[in-house]
Amino acid sequence: MTNQSDDKKGRSRLLLKVVGGALVIMLALGAGVAYLLLRSPLKSDATLISEFQSHHAEFDRLLQMAREDGGTSLRHITVEPLQYDLRDEILLQGIPRERIEEYRRLMRQANVYSIGIGARRDTNFVSYVSFRSSSAWAWGLVGAVKGWWWEPNHNSGPVYPQLDSLHGQERTSGGALGYRHLEGDWYLFYSGHSGSTSDCQACQ
Repeated sequence: MTNQSDDKKGRSRLLLKVVGGALVIMLALGAGVAYLLLRSPLKSDATLISEFQSHHAEFDRLLQMAREDGGTSLRHITVEPLQYDLRDEILLQGIPRERIEEYRRLMRQANVYSIGIGARRDTNFVSYVSFRSSSAWAWGLVGAVKGWWWEPNHNSGPVYPQLDSLHGQERTSGGALGYRHLEGDWYLFYSGHSGSTSDCQACQ
């Protein structure tokens, strides 16, 4: 009887060890995946500058179109249609289909995945245009976006000599925002946000 009891206890301890080991492995794998997701690479300043210089004509045309359409109703456009909800049709309402196709053709050429247009609702004056190129987030908890920014009389945030050193600060300091001047009214921008990406305007 004692031997059977000892055997059962031994099997129970072994089972607990196996289950515990499996949980440790699963947690380690989960942490590794999360780390990779959170570390998904943002483009370097040098890469973004090179792309801007190589596609200057496309950026100039996209900016012209955004300033024209931002004075009407357009505030946001993505390089691919948003098929998971109705936002795409709502956001692009009133914009001719051929013009949307021109946007997306130019965006693919310039490696831009979305454009955001800042305009005052009372005057429709376009105050800035953001061209997002690179992003990293995990499960909507931590977000970082990088790309190009056009703004006359820039006053949206601090300007730095380079932005690469800001990568990852959204995870440690609660958020980071910075710009790097390129030429004229053009800048690179980095926006990192700790918390829900729904609260991060630049992440939308």
